Amino acid sequence: MVDVSINWSLLAQIINFLILMLALNYFLYKPVKRILGERRSFFQSLEQEADTAKLMIEEGEAKRERHRVEVLSEGAGLLAKFKEEGQAKERELLEKTHGEAGAKIEEARAKLGADVEAARGQLRLDAQVLARTMVEKVLGRELAN
Repeated sequence: MVDVSINWSLLAQIINFLILMLALNYFLYKPVKRILGERRSFFQSLEQEADTAKLMIEEGEAKRERHRVEVLSEGAGLLAKFKEEGQAKERELLEKTHGEAGAKIEEARAKLGADVEAARGQLRLDAQVLARTMVEKVLGRELAN
């Protein structure tokens, strides 16, 4: 049979084991746990920063989209306004041009009428002179006034 007796060597091995456990805990386990905790907190902060950046990007995109819609609607309003102003100016210019054209046509008609009357008067005079000349030639003598 095996006789187990507690002697100083077993006690020395137990003390040696406890000292080894304390030394490993102090020099190995605690630093490794601390480094792993720092690493975990570092990655958590990176995740938080990534989430924050993602939210900022989404907010920026939403803001850009709202701004794009506002600019498009403002542009459409300005386009309609400028189109209306252009059409109003076009109507105004057309009315003015039609009025000026009508006045020039009336002026040209009046001048043409005056020129026609003047030409008719001149033709009458020329016809009288021509008729007098023909009568004188046919009669062979001059007519008295």
